[in-house]
Amino acid sequence: MRRYREIGFTLIELLVVIAIIAILAAILFPVFAQAREAARTASCSSNVKQISLGVMMYLQDYDEKFVASRWDTVGPQFDKPDRPWSVTKNEHTDWATLIQPYVKNTSIFRCPTATDGYDKDNPNALNSDRTGTTNYAINNRLTGRWGQQRWGGHDMVKQSVLAFPATTIMIAETSSQGSGGSENTEICGWGWSDGHNKQMNGGSAPSPGFDPCDDNQAPDWTTANQSALCTQGDQKDEADTGSPAPLRRHKNGANYGFADGHVKFMPAPSTCRVYDGAIVNGKRNNRTGSFPTYWPN
Repeated sequence: MRRYREIGFTLIELLVVIAIIAILAAILFPVFAQAREAARTASCSSNVKQISLGVMMYLQDYDEKFVASRWDTVGPQFDKPDRPWSVTKNEHTDWATLIQPYVKNTSIFRCPTATDGYDKDNPNALNSDRTGTTNYAINNRLTGRWGQQRWGGHDMVKQSVLAFPATTIMIAETSSQGSGGSENTEICGWGWSDGHNKQMNGGSAPSPGFDPCDDNQAPDWTTANQSALCTQGDQKDEADTGSPAPLRRHKNGANYGFADGHVKFMPAPSTCRVYDGAIVNGKRNNRTGSFPTYWPN
């Protein structure tokens, strides 16, 4: 009688195949994750570029004067749903609202890597709460804090006064919980944005021990304090501690829009010197045009 071999795999062969698949998965899954994050980083960069171009178009329409960052809503829209941004109550109007007609889009103000805002679907929340509608902050040394002579701020400046527009930060990433009117500088911010220090190193980042919104004390925020200002802190998003700090959101870096309209990705540690506002020989210490800063001149 002729004997036939049964078709199939032995147990050992199956185990070998499973082991090979597991090894390949362990190798490839991190690669896939990195590829997805690279795509999100590129999408975020595109967002910053479109927002920056929107600001540039706004400048052309308003005598080269930068958009105001935020002010109280007046008129029939007050306390109504803040459409098209969210269902939250419209208590404040902000720079993103003025730029939106130029870009015809609200989704570009959301970084694809950021988590959703906790209050985005809460009709009883204010549009200044943790809505997550704006994950980008504008430089309030250009806009004036809240637009006018308020909260220690100054009027919006003109693009023509900038000493080095190509190295003056205009747009930076901010908290995943960012709300309308998000603005910051190297020392201070509003809208779940507490300045570059906390945007880079998180809520536990140390402060030199003074009012961070007082420009008279700003020289203390210099490279002399680099260890405390640039390397300490939990490096977590202050408003969403399960996420990385905004300026470390994309592989330990973030996208920035500059006052001439160009966009650049910068690793967080490379941005430490944006703090240096000390006056040396009558000029800001880092206003050489060779390093990014929030200072306009």
